[in-house]
Amino acid sequence: MSGDADAQAIIASAYVGMYDTYCGVAAQALSYYDYLITFHNEVTLFWIPMRINGASVLFLLNRYLNLVMQIGYWIQVPNSLQFEFFYVIEPLQYLPWAAFSALRAYALCPKPYKRFISTIVFSLTLVPLVVNMLHDLHWTSYVYDPTLPGTIAVDTLAPNINMRFVMACRFSLMAADLLVLCVTWYQTYETVKMSRRFAPGQETQSLASILLHDGTSYFLILLILNVLHVAFTLSSVANDPFSPSSVVILIEEPLTSVLTSRFLINLQLAKRRQEGSLESTSEGTELAFQPQTSSSHHIDGFIKSMGGQLSFDHDSVEEDDTI
Repeated sequence: MSGDADAQAIIASAYVGMYDTYCGVAAQALSYYDYLITFHNEVTLFWIPMRINGASVLFLLNRYLNLVMQIGYWIQVPNSLQFEFFYVIEPLQYLPWAAFSALRAYALCPKPYKRFISTIVFSLTLVPLVVNMLHDLHWTSYVYDPTLPGTIAVDTLAPNINMRFVMACRFSLMAADLLVLCVTWYQTYETVKMSRRFAPGQETQSLASILLHDGTSYFLILLILNVLHVAFTLSSVANDPFSPSSVVILIEEPLTSVLTSRFLINLQLAKRRQEGSLESTSEGTELAFQPQTSSSHHIDGFIKSMGGQLSFDHDSVEEDDTI
């Protein structure tokens, strides 16, 4: 009987490895393809200007931490030191994502709640970084396997505790995504409606439209993936201990990097269009980000592209909408 159990465990392990490999290859193909088709935007928007600001730092961290991870999947790891390096780089991907979400919340929230809401979003998005790094560096041991030959990582954490960690990471990300999504809709939906009314044909190119459209679609995608990850993981654990756990995470992290890169690129393109059209806006209907004061020119590029003041100078509009 013990021989049958061992054989079943080996088959289950091979089954999990096969699905992990398939999903890993698919995620890498997506990352490499997106890198190739957006490289010209990266050079034009972030390299040629030769300016170091929040947008460029976040974009490059998000882009190249993911590429390092994808390349690292194919590198043979001969010792535990390289394992530990790999396990540090992987959680660090969440740092630019947390900063990006927090800065969006900061730019969009009303002034009294900016710091409070952005701090909550940043803290929730950082939960996977802390949990994964703690798990990988503290509850992972390394054993030399002469059959490879090489070193393999062994998880020493109890399965029930491991599951609680997974739930904490996913639910914290879902809470952060929902919070940013609610703030985005609350602050930009009416602004986009007004821009469609007073500046028809230009609403799809505005920063408010980018924040609403990209913010809604991108973060809803991530929310759905987190829900699927939780559902598949709970289902696999409840039904069969030998069945593969959820492999959604192998796709979710590269996809998060791709979506964040596209979001930042779209914001920078919209910012350039906005700056180029500010002086040519008609006097009757004006759509302008950031009041034209001397201090506004010293605002960091990322924050300026993420939020400012929308003013509609029209007879029927007496108040400003802020994002």
